[in-house]
Amino acid sequence: MKAISAKVPASLRIAKIAHEMAMCLSHHRIELGITGAAAAYIGCIISADLMMYAGAVLALLSVKPIEKKGGRK
Repeated sequence: MKAISAKVPASLRIAKIAHEMAMCLSHHRIELGITGAAAAYIGCIISADLMMYAGAVLALLSVKPIEKKGGRK
């Protein structure tokens, strides 16, 4: 008797890995923001433009906007 085997398509595996990375990043948002801000600050001190911009982008990406709209409850 032959065993039936099914392989998961590569696109589904890539999507699963991307989803796991996004969940990991969302759980460590504060730490990533602090690290990015520190990298941007150190980049300013040592005049390393690439480090400064990368740190600033990382710090800004860690900010989650509030989706509430004004008004009383």
